[in-house]
Amino acid sequence: MRGKELTEPQKLILMGLCGGKCEFRGCNDSVIEDMLTGDRSNFSNYAHIIASSEKGPRGDKEISKILSNDESNVMVLCRKHHKEVDDNPEKYTIDILKKMKSEHENYIKDLMKIKKERAVIGIKYTFNISDRVPKINDDDVRKCAFRQNYYCNGNIINLSDSKADERDNEDLYKFEMENIERNFLQVVKPQLKKETVQKIFLCAIAPQPLLIYLGTLFSDISDVSVQQLQREPKQEWYLSNKKDKKFDVNIIIPEKKYSKVALNISITADISEDRIRAIVGEECDIIKLESNIHSNDIIKCKNQLEMYKSKIRKIYEYIKDKYGRNCEISVFPAMPISIAIETGRCWMKKTHPNLIIYDEKKGFKKALEIKYEGEEE
Repeated sequence: MRGKELTEPQKLILMGLCGGKCEFRGCNDSVIEDMLTGDRSNFSNYAHIIASSEKGPRGDKEISKILSNDESNVMVLCRKHHKEVDDNPEKYTIDILKKMKSEHENYIKDLMKIKKERAVIGIKYTFNISDRVPKINDDDVRKCAFRQNYYCNGNIINLSDSKADERDNEDLYKFEMENIERNFLQVVKPQLKKETVQKIFLCAIAPQPLLIYLGTLFSDISDVSVQQLQREPKQEWYLSNKKDKKFDVNIIIPEKKYSKVALNISITADISEDRIRAIVGEECDIIKLESNIHSNDIIKCKNQLEMYKSKIRKIYEYIKDKYGRNCEISVFPAMPISIAIETGRCWMKKTHPNLIIYDEKKGFKKALEIKYEGEEE
């Protein structure tokens, strides 16, 4: 025999505690909006941790009836995960479900503590890297902002479009640059015309030439927080406020001998000079930015990124002053996501020389050109 049912006021309390989201760990789907159609309704299931009858999942002869209408014994789940936990009571034990409920509800409480003026615009972008199809979930961006005491206001803006990847197709990057720019002008640009422009959190995974180009679109926007995907100790989007003193970037500038100039940015790995010479020839000065530590997981802190930005700005200014505004900079990158984007953001389209970006795949090949061609309406 089942115990007492939840009252409507109790259901409202539970809905408030869950924030309108499924409390199953890792799900976080809305229970007030259809994820496919966007239609709004109450799609929630009120799932008992200890069943309301002794014969139900995780039921108990003594306490099932007592806890049947106790809010601490009920989780708000989507329909899929209600069935999942009740069909597998041995896997989803009382302790596991209690932890899920507590984690989620504490997260909602903490989120509510963030002030309204700490709202940010969340933006994501992905493009295939060889045979790898990267994915950034909207909740990854939201959690990234939350960890830094911000919250994403409204839907996450997705600048992604084409998913094709034919690295031998010379027009691939050209087409994708057009896609990125079109999406940026249609979705991001209107945000910048508002009376109050919110801070932007930017998360992206793509080949380095496209990340650099993406950065150039945000060069005129001052309040952009470029994020980095951390792989250790766990995979998440985050940059710490701690000060890192181990990471450094050295600038090696040769004596000016030629009118041509190339930029070797060796952060994740060292790019040997002979590989660049094979492309640009002998009559070209090669300026090198080299980190003292080479790693794919090197950028952990905001101050590392700030230090790199100051170095790349100096290099752009130096090249402009020594080689002239009308020269072209051949860029050979080996860098993390955030540094690639900031390499583009620090390039001033009306001031700095044009960029020719190379991509590495069994040798460097020209990927795309970045140049100032007038303002877009």
